Amino acid sequence: MQRRTGLALAGLGMAALAGCRWLPRAAMVPMPVRREPLSPRAQAPLLVVMLPGVYSLPQDFIDEGFVRTLHASGYAADVWLADSHLGYVENGTMLARLHDDVVAPAQRAGYRRIWLVGISLGGFAALGLLRRQPESIDGVLAIAPYVGRPELLQQVAAAGGAAAYAGTAQPDDLEGNLWTWLARATTPIEKIHLYTGSQDRFIAGQRLMAALLAQDHVQELPGNHNWPAWNALWARWLTRAPWPRSGVPYSASTTRVPAARNGRSTRADVPDGTTSAAKSTSGATTKAEAAPIFSLDASTTVSAAQACNARFTAASSWSPVLSPASGCTPVTPMK
Repeated sequence: MQRRTGLALAGLGMAALAGCRWLPRAAMVPMPVRREPLSPRAQAPLLVVMLPGVYSLPQDFIDEGFVRTLHASGYAADVWLADSHLGYVENGTMLARLHDDVVAPAQRAGYRRIWLVGISLGGFAALGLLRRQPESIDGVLAIAPYVGRPELLQQVAAAGGAAAYAGTAQPDDLEGNLWTWLARATTPIEKIHLYTGSQDRFIAGQRLMAALLAQDHVQELPGNHNWPAWNALWARWLTRAPWPRSGVPYSASTTRVPAARNGRSTRADVPDGTTSAAKSTSGATTKAEAAPIFSLDASTTVSAAQACNARFTAASSWSPVLSPASGCTPVTPMK
């Protein structure tokens, strides 16, 4: 476990961590999940589960417009935002928690079609869950996914690709197992869609993976490993997603998007979770940075300090409902 975690952290660039929101957080059980239904009156036939990047929070999918544009595009889809942060990778419970706290409850709630949309670390987690439980997942959109540490990707490339690598490798970690599965799987591979920026910092590994996928399942646009690129990729996906359409009219009031966060950055070296408006080429601090990290309803917010301590004061759309007084603590790693 120690070897697996250390390699994953190195590959994700944890040395670059800076600022309170990127400090390690407690891996809560169950994993918090925020629900953003298309309509409060009826369940949609499709559930889209969004998994954030290593520096991101679930709220970023709202602040950056992912939920709003999905609903406005006319797809008959509810959205769940899972707080699948790095702490679950560190204690080895990421895939178990995603199944037990996200996928299984969704199935019990009656969802029969479940798609995963993951960015960076979230893309890696989505692929890992598809590998473990292909029968439970209808599809994966991996946006700029982390796909392995550099030395592993060099081994895959030196072998001549994933198929040759899988013929001799005997990996004992999540990243190596992902590549042997990609080489050997058949039907699950057809469920994967890879969208990324041509200047993404993980592009070498992503192109190795793209070689295994159908051409129309791969999209590469100009851009870096940041929200402006991911928004462009998301917009492209929404023009062609194989998802059911809805007759339910969409109201922008159902998704809370802070008005201050409407800028766009041209920088390519920003961490995953820095929102577009909070990043300017001049490096100036914006009003959005001073706002609470979460604003879930008119009466409930979570400050940056609370988020740093993995304390959440949650509205009813979050499960579980946690507060500083609830004494949320790190869980014991599951072996």
